[in-house]
Amino acid sequence: MSNPFFSVIIPTKNRSFLIGNAIRSVLRQSCRDFEVIVVDNDDTDSTTREILQFRDERLKHLRTGGLSMPDNWEAGANVARGVYHVYLEDKQALKPHALRRVFHEVKSRDFPTITWLADSFNDLESPPVVRRARGNGGSRVIQSDELLDQFVNAPGLNYKRTLPLPQLGCFHREIAQTIRSGPMGRLFHAVSPDVILGIVQLAYADDILQIDEALVVYQTNRYSNGRSIAMKGPLARQFTQELGGKDSIYYDRVPVKAVSIPGTVFNDYLKVQERVGRRLARFPLNLPKYFTTTYQAMVDSKTQGVVMRNEIAEWHRALAQQPSEVQHSVRRTVRLGFITEARQELKKLGFAMGLRKVERHCKAFYRGRIRRQPEWRFRNAMDYMNWESARSGGDLVREPAP
Repeated sequence: MSNPFFSVIIPTKNRSFLIGNAIRSVLRQSCRDFEVIVVDNDDTDSTTREILQFRDERLKHLRTGGLSMPDNWEAGANVARGVYHVYLEDKQALKPHALRRVFHEVKSRDFPTITWLADSFNDLESPPVVRRARGNGGSRVIQSDELLDQFVNAPGLNYKRTLPLPQLGCFHREIAQTIRSGPMGRLFHAVSPDVILGIVQLAYADDILQIDEALVVYQTNRYSNGRSIAMKGPLARQFTQELGGKDSIYYDRVPVKAVSIPGTVFNDYLKVQERVGRRLARFPLNLPKYFTTTYQAMVDSKTQGVVMRNEIAEWHRALAQQPSEVQHSVRRTVRLGFITEARQELKKLGFAMGLRKVERHCKAFYRGRIRRQPEWRFRNAMDYMNWESARSGGDLVREPAP
């Protein structure tokens, strides 16, 4: 049997209520040259029962169990046979034309890495809204040096647009082999397996192909390790236990000894930089950006009701230890960007008084009912995908029957 062109790998754990739509979105691709591998790390048999509903020889069920997230992602890569590996999170769904679009892009050249955009169904607030990526539909080859410079130095935490994350793209099996043969020894590592693989790919690939179109949709924003970390939720505690139980894994290379998403991203960057070097050595950590993004993340969590007193105190302590030029740059950026604790307290008060809900419903009425903007019209991500597919004459991706 010949190897498929695509291996679509879906790592999952305890999300059987989402996995069906993810699988279905792959099986209904207009490009048929693929295998789909569900890497089932469940604590129960719920995902197994969901998979048994499908009868398709391209669907493989790899039952793991008891693995950390990086190990579960690695298990899928170890059995994948495709020329390109596509990682699809269980909370994502591929648009019907996604694999066909990628196949057409690589007919003339096998790019080591390809990335694309994502739409997102934001169901954290009511009424929900679709956040549509604003791409131009084209594609371009971009140098890895340019992406690294943007990741390290451009304002804001823009890693989802600059790093070739595996769940927002695909990579060739040859670059996977190159990475395994190098000092990393494998593809996926703690703490953030997607971030680390994105960084390592830029270390080895001279350029990548960027498709400026959303080829995937996030079905929900509710279930996320990153969100749980920001909100100090139980999923974050479980994730930390799986990786050894020490919070220091999130910040052992960076100045601020407190947990935050930007801190974790840049901590992982420094770990890879130490081990791999190569072009990463030319892009040292930008301390003003690091401090600014970590502070913004902390006050955002505080706005949503999370107690962040210790983390913000640690941030001030760490900043005070930096050279004066770094301190001045950070405080100027914080002040000019209106990232102040007083402003965040007012925002928090607005949340508590319900003003955010009122604003949300007003937007939904005006934009959805009066202006008929499609982003505000759908009850779930699959309805949105079906609407978009119908507009382009594609196949529907249906929800499972109740």
